[in-house]
Amino acid sequence: MQPDSFPDYQRDELCPVSIREAKDARDILNHGWLWRGKESGWLSMRDIQPMPGMTILLPLTAGGYDNASGWTGDRADNKHTSHYRLQVEPSDEEQLSVLANGWQSIAVHTATVAHELGAIVHILFSPIENEIEPDALLSAASWHDVGKNHPAWQQAVLTALGNADITGKEANMPFAKFSLSDSPSLIGLEGETLKKRIRELRCTFRPEIAHEVASALAFRQAEQKRLGPTRDIDLASLLAEYVIMSHHGHVRKVLRDEIPRFPKDGKDNDTVRGVADGSAIPAVVIDGISLGCACLSTDSRRMGRDKDGHESYTRGVLRLLDHYGPFRLAFLESVFRAADVRASILARKQP
Repeated sequence: MQPDSFPDYQRDELCPVSIREAKDARDILNHGWLWRGKESGWLSMRDIQPMPGMTILLPLTAGGYDNASGWTGDRADNKHTSHYRLQVEPSDEEQLSVLANGWQSIAVHTATVAHELGAIVHILFSPIENEIEPDALLSAASWHDVGKNHPAWQQAVLTALGNADITGKEANMPFAKFSLSDSPSLIGLEGETLKKRIRELRCTFRPEIAHEVASALAFRQAEQKRLGPTRDIDLASLLAEYVIMSHHGHVRKVLRDEIPRFPKDGKDNDTVRGVADGSAIPAVVIDGISLGCACLSTDSRRMGRDKDGHESYTRGVLRLLDHYGPFRLAFLESVFRAADVRASILARKQP
C-alpha cells in the first residue's frame, strides 16, 4: 500500500522537526511513510528510527500538526482537513489532454525547438563580441532529442501505439512526439471508464531509458572527436552538454542511477539511466546533418578522468559552476527548457 492510496494526507506543509522531537513522537511517526527517492518510492516508518534529513509523509489522522502552530507532536492535533479537494471533476476533454502530444518526428520537433530558442535568444542576449552562450544553446538544440532514436525508446513508442491500436503514423518516424489520445479504444468512453482507459494507455509507454542522457553522451563523444586529443572540451561545449543532459530535470550535477527498486543485475556498473555502455543511436538527419553515435560510452559517469584522460561529466559541471555560478547556470537551463516546452505546446496545437 502506498500513501497515494489515502485521501487524508497533508501535502502542502513541510515542517522541519528536530531529532529529539521526532523521537518523542514515535507513536505518530509509525503512521508515516519515508521517501527513499524516485526509484525506491515510499517505505512505511513503522519500526524505522528517525534520522537527520529524512522526508516523512504523515496522514492528517496521525496528529502532531496544527494549522496555526505547525508541528506540535501532539496526537490530539488531528482535526484539520486537507486543502487538496477538487472543486469539480475534470472534463473528459481535460483528461484526454494528458495523452495529446501531437505527432512530430525528431527532425521536425528539433527544428521547432531551434526556432523557438532562436527567438528567445534574440531577445535575451545582446550581440556582444565573443559571447558563447547563444551558440552553445543552439548547438544543444540540434542534439537534445537525438537520444530518442535509441532503439529502446523507439520500440517503446511502437509498443505503446500497438497497445492503443494506432496505425498509419509512419511518416512521423523516428518519433519525437506522439498522441495516444488518437486511440480508437477511447471512442465512446466517458466518466470513470474513460479515466481507467487513459491510465492504462499512459502506462503502456515505458522506454526504461532517459533519452536526454543518451543525447548528451552522444554529443560529448562527437565534441571529443571534433576537438581532437585535448583533455577537456571547451566551455561552450560543456554548456551545450549540460543543457542537453538537464532539460528534463532528472540529471544535473551528477550522472548516476538512483538505487533501483528491483535491480536486474547488481554487477552492472556500466548502464546509467537505462543507457548501456556500447549501445548505439542510429543516425537521424537534423538540418541536413546526420547525428547519432555508433558506440555510446558511459565512462563519464565516473569521477575523475577516463582512460583517455577526458574529464567526467561531474567535473565538467563543476567547471561550469565555477564560471557561471548556480543562478546564472540555472537561468541558461531555464531558457533552453522554455524553448522545448513552447515547441511541445505548438506540436499539440497542430491538427
